Amino acid sequence: MTITAVLEPASTTSMPGATVPVTLRLHNPDTTAQIVTVRPSGSLAEYTAVDASSVMVEPGEWAEVGAVITIPSSLQPGHHVSEMAVTVGDLDVSTAEATVDVATFAAFSAGIAPHTSKSASTGRHRITVVNAGNVPIDVSLTATGHDPSITLEPDVAMLSVAAGQSSSIDLAAAPLARFWNGAPVHHDFVVTAVGSDGETVELPGTFEQRPRLRAWWGPALAGAFAALMIGAVLWFAVLAPWVESTADDAAEEANAADRNALNAKIDELEAAAAEAKELPLGDPADVRLAVEAAAGTTETDSFRVGTSMVWSITDIIFQNPTGAAGQVTLLRDGEVLMESELANFRDLDFHLVAPLVFGGGSTVEMEVTCDAPGPGQDSCSIGTTLAGFTDEAD
Repeated sequence: MTITAVLEPASTTSMPGATVPVTLRLHNPDTTAQIVTVRPSGSLAEYTAVDASSVMVEPGEWAEVGAVITIPSSLQPGHHVSEMAVTVGDLDVSTAEATVDVATFAAFSAGIAPHTSKSASTGRHRITVVNAGNVPIDVSLTATGHDPSITLEPDVAMLSVAAGQSSSIDLAAAPLARFWNGAPVHHDFVVTAVGSDGETVELPGTFEQRPRLRAWWGPALAGAFAALMIGAVLWFAVLAPWVESTADDAAEEANAADRNALNAKIDELEAAAAEAKELPLGDPADVRLAVEAAAGTTETDSFRVGTSMVWSITDIIFQNPTGAAGQVTLLRDGEVLMESELANFRDLDFHLVAPLVFGGGSTVEMEVTCDAPGPGQDSCSIGTTLAGFTDEAD
């Protein structure tokens, strides 16, 4: 049995990220019809999809099978051979080939996370450059402040990024002077990324300098002082006279009614002291959200705050251990609180000066859109640890 196979066009040129349509033409010179199986092979096999895996070719006739080659954006430039293996039954009877000349394409994207950092000492940001082309690219980074009251380190850097890969550096924004209390001060800056392809990207950022004393320290210190004062009043006004009276009159039976009244007063004062010492945010608590999303899908994980409590989140840690690409979003009752690109981090933590507050019955939700799993993975595995304090609702 003989099948003639021709792949058309025999030669073509394509940009990375484009699709190349090809047609496999099959001719049956035999006198009997043949069921022909078509299978992509060669270096472009994993990027090739055929319209039909098998076709009936009548005697002396031609048949056509369409196929599409999707050129990856990171495929290196140069000549690549697309092959189609043709079999009849268990026999390999023919192979058709075509050449795809992939053009050189240089491009990159850059991002900054978080856009706004908050600290009393040093703001920290991460600059990530993603090579979206198919050749290595060098990107120079220059950080410039809009006012002279902060220093940016490093203020100049160079990243060399391989095709289809990403690279990151950490940027520290440090104030020249610090202050103990008062309103936060915003320091704006911009990071300019210039690629070896001539493309320029500007990344604005902000360092929100906070006072060294947090706003709740005053009430907390006042509460502690009130507790000490109540303890002193309790001793000198109630307990000390009672101890002295008991020592002087040990033989006399204490009056039961007076003793009960004294105990009630002590309980009342101790409860007031405990309430005064309590910090404003409540008891420590934490929770973890985890999402497993296949490529091209969006998945969520959530939990609901109890109706009788208030939950204040002070620390948020996003985890992307496999290096997946996509987006992660933190929401409160459907309202977006934070967004980040997965390609910008593997572990990313936020420590909030002013906590995110979730009232009773509200929902905390993490949404993950998986663009591309990490190397060797078939899904995006993303986690978020939320830490803070819980308190009873008013």
